[in-house]
Amino acid sequence: QSVKLFVPIEIEAADLIPTLAEGIIRYFLHHAGLQEGWLLRGASLYLFPDLDDRARSAEASRYLRRVASAFNRDELYTLTELPEDEALDDRAQTVADAQSWDATSFLFDHFGFESFTKLINSLRAGGEFSQVFTEITGLESEAFSNAWLESYLRGHSQEEWAEIVEGFNGSNAYDHVDRLADERFAGRLAGSEGAQSAANYIADAFVRYGLLPVIRAEEMSIEELEGTGETLEEESLTSLESEMAASELSYFQRFPIYSIELSRAPSLKLYDSKGEFITDFIFREDFLIVPQAYTYSGPIRGELIWVRQEQYGSLNLNGKIVLREPILSLQDEIDQAINSGASGLIIASEMEGRRAMLRKVSLPVSEPEMISIPVLQLSQETYEELLSFLGNGSIDSESSPQAELSGVFAAVDLPQTSPEQILDMNVLGLLPGSDPSLASEVVILGAHYDYVGDDPDYWYCQEGVDPSESARQAGLCDIVPGQRYPGANDNASGVAVLLEIARNWFEAGYRPSRSVLFAAWASQEPGEVGSSYYLENPLYPLEQTVATIQLDAVGGGRGFYLQASGLFEQDGLLISRLALLDDPANSRIDVVQTSAVEASREYRDPPSWLSSTIGEERLQSDHIPFRDWGVPSVILRWRRASEEN
Repeated sequence: QSVKLFVPIEIEAADLIPTLAEGIIRYFLHHAGLQEGWLLRGASLYLFPDLDDRARSAEASRYLRRVASAFNRDELYTLTELPEDEALDDRAQTVADAQSWDATSFLFDHFGFESFTKLINSLRAGGEFSQVFTEITGLESEAFSNAWLESYLRGHSQEEWAEIVEGFNGSNAYDHVDRLADERFAGRLAGSEGAQSAANYIADAFVRYGLLPVIRAEEMSIEELEGTGETLEEESLTSLESEMAASELSYFQRFPIYSIELSRAPSLKLYDSKGEFITDFIFREDFLIVPQAYTYSGPIRGELIWVRQEQYGSLNLNGKIVLREPILSLQDEIDQAINSGASGLIIASEMEGRRAMLRKVSLPVSEPEMISIPVLQLSQETYEELLSFLGNGSIDSESSPQAELSGVFAAVDLPQTSPEQILDMNVLGLLPGSDPSLASEVVILGAHYDYVGDDPDYWYCQEGVDPSESARQAGLCDIVPGQRYPGANDNASGVAVLLEIARNWFEAGYRPSRSVLFAAWASQEPGEVGSSYYLENPLYPLEQTVATIQLDAVGGGRGFYLQASGLFEQDGLLISRLALLDDPANSRIDVVQTSAVEASREYRDPPSWLSSTIGEERLQSDHIPFRDWGVPSVILRWRRASEEN
């Protein structure tokens, strides 16, 4: 048999799939003998989620909070009294759908899918619903309805969970934060030795807490298995390698990134026309570099020329260093300077104040373009002071010429390594589910472990002395440590909570019904690179990945609540259940539910080469790519948590 549908032109055919799936499933269940309204409604929304990529479940579960509202207003029907659609208005239908879907989920979670199959087979054979349902569940319909409602109102949490939660040791979590934020990890820059040491530390904890390695390691070399980072715990790492060798599995999911590093802090100095030193500017106080890969051979020295006009035209800037307020895009500014023969470019930033200059800078890890001149970015205050000094007050946007030589020479030193392709790695450990009927479904509990890395050291050398180890030993250069970016809150705190949950469950002997993949994501700061790689190379089918919970900046913030954020359209089930846990958690959860449109307005592009290093903070995390792939995802972070660490 076949069905022909006439779809109005203004409706996309794909948008009808959830409705068709619900109708077809309801038709077959009804003809199999299922007449009970709540279960017929709930099963038609719950079963076969692959048909519509969970759209029916997402639509029903996003209104779960309305069930609690209806209960509080004494307007909630019992399951056995639930009216037909025709007797309900639109809002009441959303409540009925959510109620029926959740009760069906409760039935499957507690009695297994096979109980539903047995029920349908018995009904098909002529059995009476109430009798068969009681035989299978041990509960009469009204008692089941009461049991479901009681469970729903406590967020479906179980009494033994409270005892397990009491075993969470905050001191243990703080110990992990202290270790991961230690200076030996050097800020855990993506792909760096410090990040690799952090990955080894996390994998070692996974071994201790009984999580299973899940990455096939037969194609990895011994060197790769050992890692190239500093070993902080030789004894424990040895046990980790033995575990891997025995199982031929690894905790590390490796992927390629590009790395560029500064061997020391950049410098910017001014000299007069006779070569006499005038002043210098301090990296992180007065200027930053623009992230890019350079082919120039530095250091360089050239006369500063202030350029006001938008297009350089016929200007011959051979060997000059351009100083200007950017008018065009950054790429066009650089191209124009190069094409005019400039040896460097210094541009103004809109940001003001030392705090802005100290803000973390997330470098990209994609393959970079190679640029032949260095590009620096001055703070607004420094730019204005420099203009005033160069022109004795005469250079300004109203009265100055289109371009003007300054008679002052700038020396730029940007000691940056060439781009190198290296391997970064997610750290993944599995806790298999305890329920055979649900263990194939996976919940991902994730936290990224990378940060932005510490700044390189500052070298202060006597005039005319180039920075070198021999000059330092001769007392001609002093070294001052660069700015530290330990990443304690962002996101050693998230990893610490992840590890303490793993320890607590292991020592309590607790295994959830569904499998849980503990994921310490790499390269989040450059734009969720590690989690995106996992989504393109998943260990478990994404259609069986039922949820992702991301822990990010959970150590503290300027607010008073832990915040759970998700999309109204997609993450309704997770958000609703977290909201219902508000009372058991002593009102310490601030649940935020936004629309997809609102979330898209808040999105910030990941860092890219040839972009300003001083911009708005990115508050995204690894739940975003999972959300984009259709996996229900929420992020837990401390309310009003900042990027300060």
